[in-house]
Amino acid sequence: MRYSLLLVVLNLLSFRIFSQCEPVAAAEECQYANVFCSLDELSGYTCSNTTASNPTACLPCNGQGAPHNSSWWAFVSDGGNVTLTFTFSGCYNPGGGTPAGVQMGIVRACDCSGQVACEPGCSGNGSTITINGFLQPCKIYYLWVDGCNGDVCNFTITTSGGAQPTLSALGALTSSQANPICQGCCADFTVAPQPGGCVPEYIWSLDGSQVGGNTNMTNICFPEEGTFLVCVYAAIGNPSSGSICSQTAPKCMNVVVAKKAEQIAKPRIVCPELSPYKWWCELATTSGTYRCPFKQNGCCEFDSVIDITFLEKIDGPSVFFIGCPGEIYIDSITKVKFPQCNDRTIVKLPKSTKKYLCDSNYTLTTLYPKESGDINLVCRNDSLVLSAKFKNTTEFCSLMPMVVDSFEWYDTLNPNVILGRNNELIIDNPSVYCIRHLASYSLEKTTKECVFTYCIDVNREYFTISKINGNDGSENNKIENYNAKYSAQNNVKYLWKVKGGVILDSFPETLDSISVRWNNLPDTSGEICLRIQTECFTTDEICKPVKLKEKTALENKLLQSMRIIPNPNDGNFILQVEDGFQISGLKLVSIDGKEIDIQYSKGGENQFSIHTKKLKSGVYQLKIKSRKKIFYKSIVVQ
Repeated sequence: MRYSLLLVVLNLLSFRIFSQCEPVAAAEECQYANVFCSLDELSGYTCSNTTASNPTACLPCNGQGAPHNSSWWAFVSDGGNVTLTFTFSGCYNPGGGTPAGVQMGIVRACDCSGQVACEPGCSGNGSTITINGFLQPCKIYYLWVDGCNGDVCNFTITTSGGAQPTLSALGALTSSQANPICQGCCADFTVAPQPGGCVPEYIWSLDGSQVGGNTNMTNICFPEEGTFLVCVYAAIGNPSSGSICSQTAPKCMNVVVAKKAEQIAKPRIVCPELSPYKWWCELATTSGTYRCPFKQNGCCEFDSVIDITFLEKIDGPSVFFIGCPGEIYIDSITKVKFPQCNDRTIVKLPKSTKKYLCDSNYTLTTLYPKESGDINLVCRNDSLVLSAKFKNTTEFCSLMPMVVDSFEWYDTLNPNVILGRNNELIIDNPSVYCIRHLASYSLEKTTKECVFTYCIDVNREYFTISKINGNDGSENNKIENYNAKYSAQNNVKYLWKVKGGVILDSFPETLDSISVRWNNLPDTSGEICLRIQTECFTTDEICKPVKLKEKTALENKLLQSMRIIPNPNDGNFILQVEDGFQISGLKLVSIDGKEIDIQYSKGGENQFSIHTKKLKSGVYQLKIKSRKKIFYKSIVVQ
């Protein structure tokens, strides 16, 4: 125990002796390191590692080492190959571990960039380490020494090469911008570099205040007007720590900074539709003088001034147009069509004014009279009367025109002879009759008459029945439809008459189409006839013979043997047939001849159960298909 304590005391005394570095003390951080003006000054230097934790060394290097208790020095030289030899001894580890020695290196900058030499290996207590490097003249280099695992060692430095550099006087100071410099611009200021590859620190100032950059060129900006003094000098050493080995006399230049004169732009005449008018930084809405700041070449500030005059808006006249069918308003300048109704619509005419080609406009009102109409033939007071009806289909779009109507009847045989001047005309001869509807529309001071013409062919069909339409061939128990076309439809009675059949419709005198079921057994012919009674006359009767297909005795027997159970029914019933009678299809036929799908199933050898959806009350025909034969049975649905 006493022996161990004695060793600690001796080691502490030894540290105190060698911690007094000769000739200058070490720095804890790179930027505060004292600068040796040559490696000759560093040769014979003696020191000890600090016992304090200070992990600032540029480790790891070459993939090895870690900083613990770092010390820093700086030096300059005339460049070339140099050698530094470190002889160390008396190492101990404050933590009680086995001493491993020291590690050291040289870098170009305090951020550990630009490594020149490095020895991260720890060779043990008491040894010699040599590092070599190639240096630039006048350049500051930074030397660090660190104890392995925090070891504290005594060490001596021996050097070879690296004499003290000398600085040449600075050459001319030049500027990239001619004097005076425009306000807001920047300029590059340059002095010639030192000969022989010497790389000193260049200290630049503006009006006595240091500005950025440490090379032989710097960039200075001038946001304000005035006269400024730009100076530079070169130094060897570390200006941050005040360790200067050599420096030149300063070189200075007076720089005049002035704002560029304002630029007067050509006055502009602006059309009113272009308001607001964008002119650089200004949004002009009224006539006046406008000013905007600009930069030339991205820096030279000046004002641009312009006089802007807005022209007065030009409003054109009010135009009214009434277009009859087939007519459309087309603007004569733009060739734009306006086919719809317009109520004081503003029509713009781009670039239509003389000299300045500004937009102009006018107010457009358009109206397009339209209507539909027809002529009916009616009997009234024992007279045949043509009655014309009209429906106005004009789109008015809030317009309220004044309309005056007049009429002219004529027949196409004598179109220049006016037969009447109201909307009705009594006639007594067949011909083609026409009516002109003269509609006069007025808007403001504009009046236009449009003519709408409608015609009707009054021929012999109005006095006779042309024919009865329908099948002229059928068969007993089959329903057929028959109709007759007659032009005069108002207050007409249809006097139908059927021989060999029965009319199935209720009130057939009101119908121009009826359904007939032929039941003229055993006869094979029938007939349907028609007369039409109007308020003015009754037509001659026309008839249509109908040939009925004769059934064989077997077919008649089979038809008579078929039974509908029950009949009347609700649409659900049984069809009973003779034994052996084969049915290939069943359909239900309405009174108007339409076939209705049904559902049926065989309930026995000679019975079929028939089901239908909800049917309206009335008489239907069951269409029974057996092989190539078709039979009909009447069914009453209640």
